[in-house]
Amino acid sequence: MTDLLVIFLKWPEPGKVKTRLGKDLGYKKSAEVYKFLVSKVIKRISPMIDDSNAICWCFDPNYREMEIKKWIQCELDLLNINNIKDQIFWPQSSGNLGERLKSVFNKFFEEGFQKIIAIGTDCTLINDILIKSAFEFLDLDNDLVFGPCSDGGYYLIGIKDFKSCVVFEGIPWSADGVLNRSLEKAKKYDLRYALLRELFDVDTIKDFNKLGIDISDFES
Repeated sequence: MTDLLVIFLKWPEPGKVKTRLGKDLGYKKSAEVYKFLVSKVIKRISPMIDDSNAICWCFDPNYREMEIKKWIQCELDLLNINNIKDQIFWPQSSGNLGERLKSVFNKFFEEGFQKIIAIGTDCTLINDILIKSAFEFLDLDNDLVFGPCSDGGYYLIGIKDFKSCVVFEGIPWSADGVLNRSLEKAKKYDLRYALLRELFDVDTIKDFNKLGIDISDFES
């Protein structure tokens, strides 16, 4: 097996996840929202998880490993997916997002994977079709594939050679234009890339309302 899907997620601890929502809803309720978003993402990508694909749950913090495994097991049980024992659980490294991405890509290229795609759990419109398309773009003459976010970042990144991780270097991750900065890096180093369709992350009540779901269900 040469393809790997990496899913970045956090333990839903109040005050540690969805903090922008927490300012409006309260941190306990925003943690519940985060769990809901993770559940939605898992359901939408479940055909990838249930189709003998290599899956890595890249989690944070590392001391919550057992709780996170039980949480994900419960989510997959609801979908009648029973192959969690074959899935990888790997703690996120320290550092900014670029450093954490480089760390996990380096780890699993060294393990022998040839194409690796990483996603987060903030974009609930992602699905298995988009992920399969991303792998297909890497099968073509592309070094990278990005899933652009409407906020200027990206909800998916895929590469097939560790050298492509240069696109994570020197990026101001908390600023606007993250995708454009990464694309500039790709062009500078003559890396070929493809773009998926633009989606949006759920970071605010306004974003949440775009999903057509009543945020009042989560209010304090």
